[in-house]
Amino acid sequence: MKRTEPGWLVLTLAGFAALLGSFLPFYTYAEGVDVTVWSRGLFPTAALIPLLGFVIGLQALFVLVVGHEPRSPFLNFTWEQVRLAAGAFMILLALSYLLQDRAGGSLGSGYLVLSLASLVTFAGGVMTRRAQLARAGEAAPARKR
Repeated sequence: MKRTEPGWLVLTLAGFAALLGSFLPFYTYAEGVDVTVWSRGLFPTAALIPLLGFVIGLQALFVLVVGHEPRSPFLNFTWEQVRLAAGAFMILLALSYLLQDRAGGSLGSGYLVLSLASLVTFAGGVMTRRAQLARAGEAAPARKR
């Protein structure tokens, strides 16, 4: 059975924070109108941030509960690669909304939560990768000289 490191808990919390942040205002306008990632106009692209974060969070929760990772999701990619790629893509999407025209609106609290969840997801992916590398180093037999 695999030891669970703090990276798995970090990924789980980041996934649930991303889901929570998706229901908070992504954009706020002066007229009192709040727009979430599920609103028309933002839905397909902005919703990828919480969806990817939540999927990675569910995978990390699975590892915390069961004690081992499920089989690789698709092709020859490992879960390590999927976690790092999803975190990097989430960061890229969050940064793209800084450059996008907001038509008079400002970024809301949902954007901030999703941006932080993106950074934490990537950091959790790095933490789990380092822990797995350290565990592999411990398991390697010592060489005699």
